[in-house]
Amino acid sequence: MKFIARIALFAVLLAGIATTAAVAQDSGGGPRTSQAYYKIVLGHQQEWLSLYKNYHYPILKQLKAQGLIQSITLYKRDRHHLSPAWDYELQIVWRDKVAQVTGGGSELLHKIFPDWADYEKNEARRWEITEEHWDEDLSPVPVE
Repeated sequence: MKFIARIALFAVLLAGIATTAAVAQDSGGGPRTSQAYYKIVLGHQQEWLSLYKNYHYPILKQLKAQGLIQSITLYKRDRHHLSPAWDYELQIVWRDKVAQVTGGGSELLHKIFPDWADYEKNEARRWEITEEHWDEDLSPVPVE
């Protein structure tokens, strides 16, 4: 039984190394920008922001402290627009594509949030009041 568990663990580690290597070949090695857009249920913007500050931002701050993220910026709109409709935009500049794909993990979450039930309850609430969400990954296009 221990032998099978060791083989399974070894296979998982190899898969992770292969994924990281494939991502590294595709990354170009430079910083990667990702943007996440959040449309919040009307009247719940402040609640969402409070939940974000307490339950999502600490994760990003830790990834930044580890050098995986170069910058984190949360924007709100100063005017209402019909399309695309969003209340908050989160812009993250990652060290590279490897950091973007492999950063974090469940051990980091449990380290930051030892009260796992509280974390799950509040993240569920943040997503409950998120009406729409989408992500954009941006790649620079050389023009010269």
